[in-house]
Amino acid sequence: MSIPTNAELLVLLERLATQTADDLESQWLDFKPWYNAKDDMKVATEYAICFANGDGGVIVFGVADKTRGRMSAIHGAKDYDLDVWRRSIYAATNPNLNVEVEELTVPEETGKLLVVRVPKGISPPYGTTQGLYKIRVGKNCMPLNPAHFAKMQISSGAIDWSGHPAEGVAPCDLDTVEIARARNILRRINPNSELLKLDDNAFLIGLGAIRNGKVTHTGFLLFGREQMLVVSSPGGFIAGITPLNILRHEPMSRNRVLAEAFEKLLLVERAGIGRRRIFIPMLSYGKQMPQYETDGMRVILRLFNGSYDQRMAALVVKWKQQGMEIDLDNLIVLSFLREHAFIDTLTAAELLQLPRDAARAVLDQSAQPRTGILERRGKTKAAAYYLTKNVSKDLLGKTAYTKTKGLEPIRYAEMVKFFLVDHDSITPQECRELLGLGESHAARVEASRYLKQWSGENGFLRREGKPPKVIYYLREKR
Repeated sequence: MSIPTNAELLVLLERLATQTADDLESQWLDFKPWYNAKDDMKVATEYAICFANGDGGVIVFGVADKTRGRMSAIHGAKDYDLDVWRRSIYAATNPNLNVEVEELTVPEETGKLLVVRVPKGISPPYGTTQGLYKIRVGKNCMPLNPAHFAKMQISSGAIDWSGHPAEGVAPCDLDTVEIARARNILRRINPNSELLKLDDNAFLIGLGAIRNGKVTHTGFLLFGREQMLVVSSPGGFIAGITPLNILRHEPMSRNRVLAEAFEKLLLVERAGIGRRRIFIPMLSYGKQMPQYETDGMRVILRLFNGSYDQRMAALVVKWKQQGMEIDLDNLIVLSFLREHAFIDTLTAAELLQLPRDAARAVLDQSAQPRTGILERRGKTKAAAYYLTKNVSKDLLGKTAYTKTKGLEPIRYAEMVKFFLVDHDSITPQECRELLGLGESHAARVEASRYLKQWSGENGFLRREGKPPKVIYYLREKR
């Protein structure tokens, strides 16, 4: 179910012969009788904030909701100005709501219904300028209770959760080791910082970790003694951000006190760019990639505090000493290749939260000779990327590269399948090019051997034609 279109509304109105408009209402639809433009505009404003705080919806004026029979129920709307309605609803809501106001023609003598279409709000909670807050619950507009109201404000950034007191946490619960670590980080980056001149209590107050004698959520997150790999922030992601695009979405700061604390400690250059920075130190030490989750009412960040990978850390330090820039994309790919023999563009697209072509560009850049991180095997979309010999030796040991070379024949079948998904068919020449075998006599024999094996009785290929015009297709599943 979703917000009904005008065509769907007309179909619903046909059912008024045996049902009332109230029977037809839903989470996304409400019918209202028409009295006059002034009074009904107030009703429209109230229902607009109600729907905007929910999943959006549509209000139809000119239909009595308790009357059975189409001729009796539909009486239409009149003496209104569409533009006045749009502007008035916008001005009477906070934050301001842009709604669609349009006419819906019906065959009755009354001729037209007035339709107010309300999108799901991107910055809830919405209220009237008179202070009324409601939300759609089933077929009713209900008052927004204080707890739900607060969660919506936190989610939209109207309330800074990170600056509020952490219940049950006292200043004595903060870890002095973590406080000292923060001081050392700041001293190393900016030895002249005024914060370093303060005692611990004043230091914490300056960071926003303590306010009015109480530990804030910022203080608990940065310095709490609790041994947690899980950080939960009430309120869902800010509109437009999801776990699947959080690495790429433009910065939007919701927990301002926490962001400012990171700025003061010089852990980030400015508030709002910390998401990607969370990943870099974790991956640089070979730890598991952090994971974001949300159920719509809260955001959970899982940080995996397992033992670090000495080889990965040493490799990153080595590159930095050589003046080589290692960015988050490369770290994500390297982290994956610590556990897997190769990476393809489909996998990279999912990991990097990029379109497939953009992910391929990242991999190709890392496979450039001057970068020397990856080597590409294959020349099509189905190409696979492996660690270069030197990187494989530093990261995984001397034998790892030789092992991946031995995996190539196993990978060949998968590469051909990927190619056929994109191109439907493959020729022997395309197969040799795909697998990077070359055009020598030995290469032709090797490719022919593989194709014969894959098109056998239990193979995945179906062969058509005779030499020199042989074409292979994916065999239908039996």
